[in-house]
Amino acid sequence: MSNNPPDADPDRDDPEYGDVEYTPTPDIFDTMTADAAAIAAVQEAVDNAADAAYEYASEGFDLPDPIQVEITYVASDGDDDEAIIIEDNSGGLPPGQLHVLAQLGASYSVEDSIGRFGVGASRLAALGAEITYASHRQGHEGQQFTVDVERMKEQEGADAFKSPREHAPDLPEGHTRVTVKRLRDGFRPVVESARRAIDARNDDKSEEAEITEADIEAVADALGRTYQRLLRDGVKIGESTRQPFEITLEYDADNHYEFEVEPPEEVEFSYLPFDGLAPREYTEIAFDKGGDTVSPDSAGVRADIKVGLLTHANDQIAGLSVAVNDRMIVAHDTENDLFSSGYLGAYRPAQGHSRLYIEVNLRGDSEHMPFNSTKTGLNPNHEVFDPLLNRVASVAAPYKRQSYTALPDWMLEVYGLEDSRSDGQRESLIRIPKRDSKTNSARFNEKPGQSVRGRRTRDYPERDRLKGIVKTHRALRIRDETLLREYEGPAYRNFFDNHYFTSSAGDYLRRQSEYAPRTLEELSGPLLDDWVEFASVNDDEHPLVVDIKIVAKFGLEHIDGRLDKSGLLEEWAVPRYREEVRILTSGSLEGVAVWDDPTKIPMEEFTGVTVTFRENEIPFPDRSPIFDREAMQTALESRDLLPEATDSETETSSETTSEAESTETTTAEATDEASADGHTDDGAVEQQTLTSQDSPDDHSGVFKSTKESSASASTESDATQQTATDGAAIIIGGDRYVVDDDDFERVVDLVGLDDDPAPKDLVEAILMELEEGQEAKARLEEFRDRIGPILDQ
Repeated sequence: MSNNPPDADPDRDDPEYGDVEYTPTPDIFDTMTADAAAIAAVQEAVDNAADAAYEYASEGFDLPDPIQVEITYVASDGDDDEAIIIEDNSGGLPPGQLHVLAQLGASYSVEDSIGRFGVGASRLAALGAEITYASHRQGHEGQQFTVDVERMKEQEGADAFKSPREHAPDLPEGHTRVTVKRLRDGFRPVVESARRAIDARNDDKSEEAEITEADIEAVADALGRTYQRLLRDGVKIGESTRQPFEITLEYDADNHYEFEVEPPEEVEFSYLPFDGLAPREYTEIAFDKGGDTVSPDSAGVRADIKVGLLTHANDQIAGLSVAVNDRMIVAHDTENDLFSSGYLGAYRPAQGHSRLYIEVNLRGDSEHMPFNSTKTGLNPNHEVFDPLLNRVASVAAPYKRQSYTALPDWMLEVYGLEDSRSDGQRESLIRIPKRDSKTNSARFNEKPGQSVRGRRTRDYPERDRLKGIVKTHRALRIRDETLLREYEGPAYRNFFDNHYFTSSAGDYLRRQSEYAPRTLEELSGPLLDDWVEFASVNDDEHPLVVDIKIVAKFGLEHIDGRLDKSGLLEEWAVPRYREEVRILTSGSLEGVAVWDDPTKIPMEEFTGVTVTFRENEIPFPDRSPIFDREAMQTALESRDLLPEATDSETETSSETTSEAESTETTTAEATDEASADGHTDDGAVEQQTLTSQDSPDDHSGVFKSTKESSASASTESDATQQTATDGAAIIIGGDRYVVDDDDFERVVDLVGLDDDPAPKDLVEAILMELEEGQEAKARLEEFRDRIGPILDQ
């Protein structure tokens, strides 16, 4: 790239220029500084440096590598020498354009600028009463002029102001320097506003307290947060070209401190391999203040929205961050309008919301952007504000619903990009291009989870399958990875290695009985048909655990002994069985007889007996999977307790056995074929269906064969097929309208109900809202009737 572009000023010698003329008025200075934090004034000067680099490159000049901004505070014995100096090497201005440094509203001609040029320079009046602007464009002599803010105020009402033009011989070529003197309170306002910006503690320092290294570091942190994208990726100087960008901060007083401004650590998303819950980025979304009639190609704003869950809860990182052309205007905010009933709903850390992070990058001309005048937040009165937040709420809602209960920490923690525990099983960022979507549209269909026929909420079967396995195994006090899918392994191991028992007070085991083992046995666990059924079951309510509790109580009360060495129990049921016996005997097993020969167990006591359990008489769970069926058969035969089969029953049994053997052979062949392909069908090996919803009163019948379960499920499906829908439905006179999930959620939020309200409650809430609206309308009409005659007069 040439350093002498063809459209440059042909007169490369310094022309004669008169005084520098500019037009900000004193009341403009008051307006611009009234709500401006001191750190915002410094940041505006940095904004101008980034924009200048972009424009300089667009004119055909080579930029330095890196682009640098130096912020310096210098002090001496005299107040006149105290100064804040902001200098950059972004190319500088030619003498003929020097006035724009103090010209309110002057702007760069390039697209995707950060802000209006001149505004930041004017805002520096918040720091001091005397501002010297100097710039040195390549091929020209450096020049400068000084603005006396107090003198300008004395000339209130003037159409324009002038300052003498001076040479700036010490300013390097390509540099711009802004020097603020006659400071209002030294560097203290910058420190205090920076601490507020990053929510840093001030430790009740007085205004006279000496500025410390920690204070300057807080300023560096505030700058690093605002310019994190530019510091990481560089300044955009072309469609696909970026130039490295650096900021240095120096404090030169009695003490000397210097910092290279660094961006904060990048947000660590959890790249979950379950149900599409990895982070998503929706790109090139069109917004425009002109509304949805503007074509996507003509929209003034393009947005990229990234949303996901963090590997760990962190209120300092969670929330909403918004950047405008890579400059952050909102950082990790949990108190903005997005977290209100009109959009995403309240931010509640106790429900896991401190793991939710949303990042929005808006691109386009600054005049189209929905930020406030100080670039410290979104402007709720801007036309783009509402459609933008509606879209963000729509894509973020499925992640916000992943509460601690729905998605425990142990599942999130191991799938970070840098976490070796993931064993390469994490998912990648899911990118969804939306360039052609309707302008200001608020809804997308590409979301995590699965839509469910007949229900408004979404299901997460992969997440819930692993939760069901972990809950079952921890309740049984065993470990078994043989049935895990490969991507489930890291989370499974994380729970049992780091969450089952740790030294922390919040681990799982500390909430269990004192007899629960700290080290779990590696055993082949039960094979259940649908693990999802147990994702939300409490351990003590797990049907397998309930059966173990009943059998333990039965052994002590009816046969005066324990069955853990009898062979009647499945091996995986023994650890929890022993724990329950210890609970019933206050920890001692020595005084309890051991039934170790199944042929000597009084099996007649098992027949027709009930056990008092939780104030209910519960039938003995003789059909429970916790029993080894062959061992039970042998024990019953040894006591002559099996009824003799009739001829017809024997024949039927023989036929059934033949069919079973045939089915077994077919299943084995299918399993062998699947294994040869490198995968297995879980349904082919899981022989029993465990239904968690059955009541304790009929607990011995909660285990059904897979065949029985499938038939039942098929019947239920046929019964509900005609009324099932893909979402909430309105049926009037036989005509049915299926309501979009997001629209339904918004209705529920507007009427103030929780998720999944009962239909009756929803209708009543809507009627109440309508009635209140009619009453308000009637009062308004009455008011108009009263004041109408007065207005006519």
